[in-house]
Amino acid sequence: MERAPLEDPADEVFAFGYRRLYEDGLRLLGALGSAPAFPTDVAGVEGLIGAIAPEEPEERIRIAAEAPGALARYSGEHLLWVCPCGDGRLRLRGEEYGLAAVAATLAPDGSFSRFERQQGFGVADGELTARARADREQVERRMREDEAAAAATRRRVEEDQGRFRTTGLRGVSAAPWQDPAGLVVTWVAFYEPGFIVSYLVPKATGDPRPSLSIVDDLGNAYEEVGFGRVNQNLALLRAMREFVPGVAGEASQLVIRSEWGAVDVEVAR
Repeated sequence: MERAPLEDPADEVFAFGYRRLYEDGLRLLGALGSAPAFPTDVAGVEGLIGAIAPEEPEERIRIAAEAPGALARYSGEHLLWVCPCGDGRLRLRGEEYGLAAVAATLAPDGSFSRFERQQGFGVADGELTARARADREQVERRMREDEAAAAATRRRVEEDQGRFRTTGLRGVSAAPWQDPAGLVVTWVAFYEPGFIVSYLVPKATGDPRPSLSIVDDLGNAYEEVGFGRVNQNLALLRAMREFVPGVAGEASQLVIRSEWGAVDVEVAR
């Protein structure tokens, strides 16, 4: 396939849109097979898209047909829009973020025209059709949803990173003696928003993260939110597990249960 010239060679490396057009262009060429030209109408393009085989059983083919001469379509789902040029070529337009796109023309011999960046619908607001306005509203709604989801993810990451800082440490309690044949809790570090359980487990068990059930002497249960294997030696694995929420001030003991039994650990003040 002939590679189209780009204004900035770095675009070919960094712009997802260019790569997407190349990759989906190959899929359209594969669906075309030995035919000498691409379809010249929308129905033919839809049939061509329908002939593309998914690479994975659950893959959704994110390619759709659009009519020549109509305003550009936008879905907010990063679709590739395919428009017949009427002369055996296809105009490919890949949605980017918002109302932006990258476009090029694909010939049946596999050659691309120069790639172009596009923004919006190419007409004044007063000339937008009802469908174009609906497309814009849908894209803007999805952008707001994406931004809200990204903000929620950032908050969760910040909470996870800040949960067990030294400034929030309430104290550390050593666990009592336990049978060394199974899981041995070594210590529990208590923080304002949760606590960390450190333990040893025989490497022979093959499972550095055996099931743990933790309640306090008031009946409150705790949820695991993090796991990290610290180190290992010849016979034992040392690991740490993070639990939330913080232990209530009225609780005096944690009961940590595993398949090897239970151990009571004093709550540090």
